[in-house]
Amino acid sequence: MRIKQHFSLRQSYIKKERLEKEYFTCGETIYLFTINTEDHLELYIFTQDTNEQTAEDHYRLEEQMITFENHYNDLKIVQKLIKSGNKYLHQYIAENKHSNSEILTMLLASVKTKKLQKEIQTRLDKISHGAD
Repeated sequence: MRIKQHFSLRQSYIKKERLEKEYFTCGETIYLFTINTEDHLELYIFTQDTNEQTAEDHYRLEEQMITFENHYNDLKIVQKLIKSGNKYLHQYIAENKHSNSEILTMLLASVKTKKLQKEIQTRLDKISHGAD
């Protein structure tokens, strides 16, 4: 039995001073998520505008991501996640290694942006040609 743990390592803020603006990301939040299994550690990195999501929205997204990781084989749960999820969850699922053609097809029917639709369709095409 594999037990997965999911946690945020740390939150820190980058000051908006000249050197930080020049060499680091300002006005963006960088999220590093880890999933620790018995045999490996997975890291996921996301960035977004600092004012784009409330803390509550962010923590909801984390929970949805954990749920997807733990239940990607259950299409009913995945469908509920897709319907209740926002663009960040949709992007996460679109890029996730566990997303097969069934999941991507469900996702394609729910996403609203042309850019993400194109990304999903490209991945579906690769899967159908055995390249993904």
